[in-house]
Amino acid sequence: MRAKYLIAILLVCASLLLAKTYTITLSEPSKVAGTELKPGSYSLKIEGDKAIFLDRTRKPVVETQVKIENANRKFDATAIEFRKESGGNRIQAISLGGSKMKLVFD
Repeated sequence: MRAKYLIAILLVCASLLLAKTYTITLSEPSKVAGTELKPGSYSLKIEGDKAIFLDRTRKPVVETQVKIENANRKFDATAIEFRKESGGNRIQAISLGGSKMKLVFD
């Protein structure tokens, strides 16, 4: 009985460790998945094909599907690509510094 609980706890801990988290900073209001993010720092958590933006208190602000592209080499720094829409910015892609991942948003 105890072994089952121990295995369940280990699986939950492993899944939390496998989720990768990055920090991004927005200097202007920007939209992602129809939600406007205010300027500031956010944690960006990647779980499979989902990107979750977390505020300073680690509360989810927006969760969206993302296409992950892998580059040939690691990105030196995090870079955010924007598209101007209706007088504002929409996040189109994020290249994650220190990784080979580029997140592409629809």
